[in-house]
Amino acid sequence: STGRPGGGRPTMAASAGGAAASTPPPAITEELLRKLPKAELHCHLDGSVRVRTILELAAEQAVALPARTERELRALVCVDDTCESLEEYLRGFSITGKVLQTPYAITRAMYELAEDAVADGVKYLEVRFSPVLHTVDQMAFTSVMEAICDGQAMAELHLPITVRVIVCGLRHLPSATNRALAEICWRYRHQGVVAFDLAGPENGFSSRLHVDAFDIIRHRSLNCTLHAGEGAGAEYIKDSIRHCGAQRIGHGVALREDEQLMQYVIDKRVALECCPTSNVHTKAIARYADHPIRAFFDAGVLVVPSTDNRTVSDITLSAEYAKLVAAFAFGVEEVLRLLDHGFQAAFLAPNLRRRLRAQCFATSFHVLREHGFDMSGVFANWCHYREIGVAKDDLLPRPPRYWGGHTNPPLTRDVLRALPKCDLHCRFDGGLSLAYLWRHLTPTVIEDVLGVRLGTKREFVAFLTTEGGAASASASSLSESTR
Repeated sequence: STGRPGGGRPTMAASAGGAAASTPPPAITEELLRKLPKAELHCHLDGSVRVRTILELAAEQAVALPARTERELRALVCVDDTCESLEEYLRGFSITGKVLQTPYAITRAMYELAEDAVADGVKYLEVRFSPVLHTVDQMAFTSVMEAICDGQAMAELHLPITVRVIVCGLRHLPSATNRALAEICWRYRHQGVVAFDLAGPENGFSSRLHVDAFDIIRHRSLNCTLHAGEGAGAEYIKDSIRHCGAQRIGHGVALREDEQLMQYVIDKRVALECCPTSNVHTKAIARYADHPIRAFFDAGVLVVPSTDNRTVSDITLSAEYAKLVAAFAFGVEEVLRLLDHGFQAAFLAPNLRRRLRAQCFATSFHVLREHGFDMSGVFANWCHYREIGVAKDDLLPRPPRYWGGHTNPPLTRDVLRALPKCDLHCRFDGGLSLAYLWRHLTPTVIEDVLGVRLGTKREFVAFLTTEGGAASASASSLSESTR
């Protein structure tokens, strides 16, 4: 036992002889994780283009590639844990960048990335990219932005997923260029763009050089996330928060170097977008087991597992979660909490974030329970879930309201009278009350119309309500007489 509440421990089942026997502990597999709704907060467009799409776009645009077959190209674009250097890792980006220089290619890549995310069980996706990398052929920033937003809109229209866009500035670019990127970023805030990021090489390129760009973003009420603490020390994380107002940090591996800064990150709920597989490939860490995500999680940091580059690192979000479970013994309740972290830190409007968070939490809870997991750890750690907006009673199995032998009470006129109704076909002259007719018509007129002498209101009402259709027609004639 890991000693953690709800850590995948099985429920007790009675044996055929009546003795309690424990069932084998269910496994948190990649297949199971694919069924759970997830949020992907750190995913680069140019690192997540399908290899087949690269080949097809190259053929359409007459772009020369260093390989002719999908297998050969995959060997050049994708890396694994044997990746020897950052240069080898970045090789794939130089290839994908060649075919992402037209609006159509950007729109297609964006839409297909959303398709791949849906197949992996992702319900919320934030895709980040830098428009400046798509201007090799002099495409304007506005054309780039229109293309990415078209892909985002198509994905939300045709796929069961919510997609948002993050624009990236680059640390090594002049501050004037990043200011221009910030200006174009906020102008598309009503077309799915939610945040501004600062990526690129860290060492020697402090975020303080680009404060003006983030001032523009904050003054326009957009969100800020920065790559920091991946290729440099904790001071780069501190600068990103202090000078640029970072609400989230991309990677943040170096946070482990500064306990005081870590406590600040915990207290202010600054989320860490952790990409362990990518960090191994970029040599931010030597081995997967060296990643500090387990220590961050145990300390209370809001950690969000992410893929970074789905194609280049050859990873899906479900596979990343499966590797975390295997390497760091995350239990079922902890996995549920990690999943919730993604929705909690999403750059969404508060009402939409609350609804999506509650729906996905409830769905994950029920899927895990249906697969035989002991979910008592969720209730033991309810302090982590109280703010989601899901009541405990809604998570507990309940018997159907009506079961065998029960008979529903009769629908009486009094019951029907109490129900709100809508009458869509009612004639005005046939809808006058009998009391109104009696009050406004003389006995002589009534006798002329009905052909019968009625001396009292009781006789009048009794005659009209017992003569069926003929009486109804007579009532309409009487109504004409009141005009």
